[in-house]
This record gives sequence, structure tokens and C-alpha cells, in this order.
Amino acid sequence: MFKKLKGQESGTLVVWQDLDRLTAGASDPSLEMTNKLSPLYEHLALVFHRFTQKEGTHSPILIMLNGQKVPPRDPYLKNNSFRQPMEGQVIRHEKGNVEVLPYILPPVSHLKPEEIDLAGGREGLRGTQGFYVYRNRRLVIWGTWFRLVPKHEFFKLTRVQVDIPNSFDELWALDIKKSAASPPEPIRDRLKELIPHFANTSKKTITYPGRKAVQKGFIPLWARIEPSHGVFRYELNMEHPVIQSLSSRLGEEERRYFQMLLSLFGDTLPYESIYADMCSDQKISDDDETYSGLVEIATNLLEITGVGLDQVLNIDPVVRYPQYHDRLRAEFEK
Repeated sequence: MFKKLKGQESGTLVVWQDLDRLTAGASDPSLEMTNKLSPLYEHLALVFHRFTQKEGTHSPILIMLNGQKVPPRDPYLKNNSFRQPMEGQVIRHEKGNVEVLPYILPPVSHLKPEEIDLAGGREGLRGTQGFYVYRNRRLVIWGTWFRLVPKHEFFKLTRVQVDIPNSFDELWALDIKKSAASPPEPIRDRLKELIPHFANTSKKTITYPGRKAVQKGFIPLWARIEPSHGVFRYELNMEHPVIQSLSSRLGEEERRYFQMLLSLFGDTLPYESIYADMCSDQKISDDDETYSGLVEIATNLLEITGVGLDQVLNIDPVVRYPQYHDRLRAEFEK
């Protein structure tokens, strides 16, 4: 390794020796060492992720561990076109400025498995929400709200990049290893004020995946009913074009049974199971399966409602997947 380093224009070599305690008692020391080093790859990838990619005038650097390239990490998924841009903030202080830049990730249904790994790593999306504090572009502490708010399912798409200057080491209670930090009270108060704004956008992204919360002409399939404060339920929306079209073709007796059936769907909605699945980072289906299902749904909607394709693309659930709309148009133009 030293010979390789000498052949480079610049670089740093870190050598660890006498690691016998890491393999003490192991029947296969080589395998044990591999297992012990595995978390180190993830740690280096995340802590130095801004160094391994081009950022402004900074060129990317290469980090190798035992001859293997440290994997890329991007907690903000900057290359994903469905990521929501948000306006940054500068918190001014006599010791220097703190730059705050929020990111809202796309809903899980819009993410590929490798993007979930890229953004969440081993801890998943829910475990890695919150503030990401950097000192000279090096990640110091991440995936925390500093106890200002609890980690929540609705916040799991939120990542807030916080850059602090060197002059803040003492104010932020930065430890000697530069691996832990706690914001001073004035900064902490300002961050607390900003959290509801970030969280509200994240909640809308989860609640209304793939579309705006208020969209002209959109009629949801499910309606949220809140009969009293703190109590809610979901019912199938009788104003949905498909339900209206089918209901209009039934006689009075059949229409009554049809409405009873729809009511039964709402009464048996498995809320707990849905919430448990939402807390995971699993997708309902893969991209090919989702698209095939949308083709079938769009075909059925065209037949049932009698409207054009543009209207169908605005009907729930097709409206939730704008990333497939161009493909659907091309499909039906055939």
C-alpha cells in the first residue's frame, strides 16, 4: 500500500496494526475481521460523503479500505428528480453563521431499493431523519432532532443539512474527536422554530405521494372523515368517477347493496397493519409490477368512466404516479 501511495501525486495512508483483540476467540480470524470492518465501510461512507463527490470548487477524493472503494452515500438523494427543493436559511451569530439547508426525499413508492440504501444505509429512512451537522464538510452528528421533536413516521423523509464554522467548536460542545455536538441555545431555539415547516412538507409528501395536496380536478378514492376532535376514519369517496359510474348503472336495490359493500371496505381497513408497513422502507411493488398494474387500472378507468386519457391520469390512483404518465400516454397512443 505504501508503494501505491508513493506513486500518487497526493494522499494519506492510515495503518492499523496489532488488531489481535478484534479476532480473539474467533475460529476464522479472517472472516471475523471482515465482519468487524463491515460497519466501518458504512461509517466512512457517510461521514465523508461530501468529500467523495464534487461540491462547488471541491474535487472528489477517493477513499479505500483494505483495497476496496468506500461505497457512495447521499442522505439527500440530490440526483433524484422527485426530491422536493426547499429554501435554505442562514442563522447569524456573533461567532459566525450557521447555514441550514433542508431536503425532503421523495415518497418510498418513488424510490428504488438502491436509493433507499443510498439515503438510509443500515438504519433505514425512519432512523436517519433529522439534522446532519457538518464541520468543514465532515459529518459530525446525524439522524437526530436534538430532542426538539421525537422521530416520527411523518418526518422520515426530512434531512436538514447544517454547516457550522470552526469558531463554533466550543459553542456547539463539540468533543475532542469531533464526533458529537449539541447546539447552543440561540441556535437550538431557531432550529426548533424551523422544524414545523420542514415536517409539514414531509407529511404532505407522505400523505399525497406524487401530487400536490390541493390539485384542481382531483378527486381522491378515499375520504378522511373526522367526526370529532381526535377521532377519524376513512371511507370510500362516493364522488369518485368510478364509483359514480358504476352506481348509476345499478337499480335501487343493487345500489343499496353496493353502498353497503363500500361501507364494509372502510370499516375493515387494517389501520395498524398499514402503519406498520409504512414504518418500514418496503415498497408495495417493484417498478415493472407497478407500471403493469397502472396500465390495467387506466384501461379499466377508460372503459368504466368513458372519459379521455388526460382525465384518467388525474384520477386516483393513477394520479399518484406522475413518473409513469408519459409511458402511459405512449402506451395508449399505440
